[in-house]
Amino acid sequence: MPPCDALHLAGYLFDIGPTSGDGPISHGDIASWMANTGIKLNPWQALTIRRLSVDYLNESYRATKRGAAAPWQSGISHEKPVNDTKNALRNLAKL
Repeated sequence: MPPCDALHLAGYLFDIGPTSGDGPISHGDIASWMANTGIKLNPWQALTIRRLSVDYLNESYRATKRGAAAPWQSGISHEKPVNDTKNALRNLAKL
């Protein structure tokens, strides 16, 4: 995974719940969480958590496709499927 300088926001996202049913969390979900926990988010933090929820949901749908690349792999296009397990192991053996 790539480095993350805002792990606390990722923690908040998963504390709230990364999605709300079939959709991303709402601003109301975030406001309710803030009221329940006493944690006050800056506007950019709330917007970032909402955006992370949207991205999480989009990636979860994309990842259901056969051969979907891991989102943190560099140099692999999301449009191209990754090698199957056998070919991936062969490529590792060449290293």
